[in-house]
Amino acid sequence: MSLRAPAFGPYDWRHFDSATAEVLSSVDIGAAVSIAGTTEAAIAVSPTYPGSGAAVGTQTTANRVGGSVFWRPGLTIEVILRGTLTTGVTPGTLVLNWRLDTIAGASLGASASLTLIASQTTLSWEFIGDIVCRSVGTGGTLFGMGKLEVNNAVLASTAQPVMVPPSAPVTCAIDTTAAHQIIVTALESNAGTSMICQQQFWRTRD
Repeated sequence: MSLRAPAFGPYDWRHFDSATAEVLSSVDIGAAVSIAGTTEAAIAVSPTYPGSGAAVGTQTTANRVGGSVFWRPGLTIEVILRGTLTTGVTPGTLVLNWRLDTIAGASLGASASLTLIASQTTLSWEFIGDIVCRSVGTGGTLFGMGKLEVNNAVLASTAQPVMVPPSAPVTCAIDTTAAHQIIVTALESNAGTSMICQQQFWRTRD
């Protein structure tokens, strides 16, 4: 008897076929983005999926997470981001957030304000989170939960892991019949701090 698992089980990662909106396999990898300063800004933006009105695989700034051909209850987008942090003599604090559409858009839940350690250069961080579709339509809902881990030299081990958000998942209203984008943002309190996203992986599962 063969004990080999089937090629596509209920929890396998799959990718989109733009012609049929069927999920098939794989990953979208984004380019590095550097954010420095004291204004909340995007460090990562979701890739294009069917129904978004843009070509699959493009990395434009237009809305890109698709309409009714994309969303369904239970659909999950996993976000994996990796990069580096640099802090100045006065490092200040960092808040990581993820939002719908714009910097002012509805939040899927921000981290707590994190106190950074001074004078650190290009130390690694990783964020992993899930965005789950709970309901669809003009009154659709999403919720997100994730975890940020940072090199202990720039964020004390006693402050980690960082849950995003720190408590229960935040329910985010969404019109799933329209195209959207999901952005991950950083807000630093001191201009001497720079957060760079060097890898973006956006994957989906049912």
